[in-house]
Amino acid sequence: MRDISAPQCAIGELAGFLRDSRKRTGFSRADFAQKIGRSLSTIQRAEAGETPPSIVVIQGYTRICGLDSTEVDKQWRAARRSLHGYARRTLTQAPRLNLIRNDHELGAALVRVWEENDEPSARAMARRVEQRYLSTREFALLSKNTAWRIAKRRTLPSSEETLKAYLFACDVPERYFDDWVHAWRRVRGRTKHAAAQRETAAAAEARARNRYTGSEARAHMLAAGLSPTERYPGATAPWTVRCMRCEALSRHRLTSVIAGQGCRVCSQDQ
Repeated sequence: MRDISAPQCAIGELAGFLRDSRKRTGFSRADFAQKIGRSLSTIQRAEAGETPPSIVVIQGYTRICGLDSTEVDKQWRAARRSLHGYARRTLTQAPRLNLIRNDHELGAALVRVWEENDEPSARAMARRVEQRYLSTREFALLSKNTAWRIAKRRTLPSSEETLKAYLFACDVPERYFDDWVHAWRRVRGRTKHAAAQRETAAAAEARARNRYTGSEARAHMLAAGLSPTERYPGATAPWTVRCMRCEALSRHRLTSVIAGQGCRVCSQDQ
């Protein structure tokens, strides 16, 4: 008697069900992939029976084939549970591409497409991109480390070509690449603008701290009875000066002198 609890049985039954459902629609695998917005290889894997497809693919079959969502979900969960050590997880929450505005949202979206396409290993992602690159010279080579860091939300793609390579490795249909590039550019522009604002603010703060010209700073020192022996280093930096009364050398910050600090030697003698 057949063991219906065997992993490959549950997965195989799901694959056969999806394959038969797709055939009843009259669509070829290529046409069906176009219909649900996934790649041909995704459909081929879903109907091969080696591993359960992602929930996004299941939803595509349910919608296009007019299937009972409850029954399909039941079969999909059984196939998933049949995998050794499988634990149900929730996909990373991410906004639509046209709503992405910052690094956090873009990173979440990149993680989600990786999850939706069955979380390929970094090695598999790098190998897939390398094969495409060597045959067409498209995109950029994707290292295992880069693939892992993007999928684990440690970094974002550094260029449009790296972004496309990552999407290709995650089996995202190429017709969606332009939307991803627009989202990446939008985030990149905002990031650069924010960095420029921080730089401007830091420069303004620095100017506020060092708002005296060299001649103004020297005048303040002389008024306090201290004669500078070197060029003005800035309002908050130690400045070597000589006391005009006792001729002792010491180092003072202009801000401290303006606040009332004078020669330490003379102050001790008083």
